[in-house]
Amino acid sequence: MEISIQLVHIHELEAFTASEKFSRMPVIPISPQRARSHARNPCARPDDVALALAYADGRLVGYMGALPDMLYLRGAPQQGAWLSCLWVSPLARGKGLAKQLTQLLLEKYGHQVLLSGFTPEAGNLYRRLGLFEEINLSDGIRGYLRPNLAHLMPPRGKFWATIRPLLKAFDGFLSLPNALRLQFLGTTLPCRLRYFAEADEATGAFIAARQLNDFTRTDLNWWLCYPWVTEAPVRDEWAERYPFTAIARQFSTLAMQLLDDENHLIGVLVLVQRDGHLRVPFVWLDQVHAATVAQVIFAHALQMRADMVTLYHPHLVAYCQQHPTPFFWKRLIQRTFFFAKPLAEQLGGQVIDMQDGVGDLGFT
Repeated sequence: MEISIQLVHIHELEAFTASEKFSRMPVIPISPQRARSHARNPCARPDDVALALAYADGRLVGYMGALPDMLYLRGAPQQGAWLSCLWVSPLARGKGLAKQLTQLLLEKYGHQVLLSGFTPEAGNLYRRLGLFEEINLSDGIRGYLRPNLAHLMPPRGKFWATIRPLLKAFDGFLSLPNALRLQFLGTTLPCRLRYFAEADEATGAFIAARQLNDFTRTDLNWWLCYPWVTEAPVRDEWAERYPFTAIARQFSTLAMQLLDDENHLIGVLVLVQRDGHLRVPFVWLDQVHAATVAQVIFAHALQMRADMVTLYHPHLVAYCQQHPTPFFWKRLIQRTFFFAKPLAEQLGGQVIDMQDGVGDLGFT
């Protein structure tokens, strides 16, 4: 099988997804919604590579995406990218195509490349390639509000998928006593809130004073205004042809300011709920206000009827470990990052400020 590689650059993305060629593809390498977001990425340059497409006999047999970003090494900004969305057709597997695509994008970005949020299968693949250093940067906590084993366990293996009806019955058995438990939990807010669709100057200044990198108000507004996922009850034609997430039955984003009684800004919080899973992709706070921010998150989780909540901010993780929470069960989790080996060597022992929404993690 003879493989040819085509590169699609940032400035070409929207024309590519509007083309007749794209509309005829049985498998698409990016959703039009993601393409619009990529095209407006404030960290991207027009000629940055967004997609590497592999063709055999005129048919798409593999692709890999890249999300350009500014990496901060010892305080100095440096252009890099997050790798994402690796797909290889069953017809082309076992031929080294995944490694070829990965090496190509590593070269295009000068090995200033990292990734996270991968499936276990993809993680094993990246380990076998030998091109990355595996680093755990995020210790988090996941709390469960409602029993949902029928949803959580089947992806872990065939055995769990086989007994899904039993898991569903067990969930139902636990639901009534758990519902009674939740009714007695308060949702009173410990501070004032102001929701926002776009961050203002005060929000931008608060963010800038509480991080190690240079994530700006502009970056946050791009993230808020150009999501990758759409909430819809059924999958549209693009979602049916896209191997990654484009549609979710439940998907919502809330960004808010937290203010004290004297109208002082004490926190900036962004929540995303997707199909019952509430995450905190971005949060900026001082440790003294960790309890207040945690209670705001808990109140939203209860009102939004979330099944589980995931937190990675160290102040919030510590609070959940040391104080009562609304969860009937919680466990510690870790998030692993793969850094291209030359990038890992440059980092040395540098402390990196990685929120849960960095790179492509927050978009899905």
